[in-house]
Amino acid sequence: MENDKTVDNLNDLIENIVVKKYVPSCFLTRILLTTDGITYDQAFEAFKSTNVTAPIYYTVAGIDKGAVIEKNPVGTHGVYEVTPDSKDWYVVVTNYDKEENPG
Repeated sequence: MENDKTVDNLNDLIENIVVKKYVPSCFLTRILLTTDGITYDQAFEAFKSTNVTAPIYYTVAGIDKGAVIEKNPVGTHGVYEVTPDSKDWYVVVTNYDKEENPG
């Protein structure tokens, strides 16, 4: 793919699922939400590191911490965490990546 952030067509999506064995993001979310005893840190790492079929934004929240993960099918291109030690106490999410100029 020319641009990692874009699944250009149906063939790319099918290849990501069937050939590369990437996980559809809705399945990953369901698995994590229905897993008994999962911690914030475990969910955060799973959302951050699991290869998914298409780009997605994940918002993960726990007690005294949270994060927004800008995810490519492979890897992340932005992770913004909020903890009691953070200088910022919030993260704003729009339809644009944080580093992208919507202009």
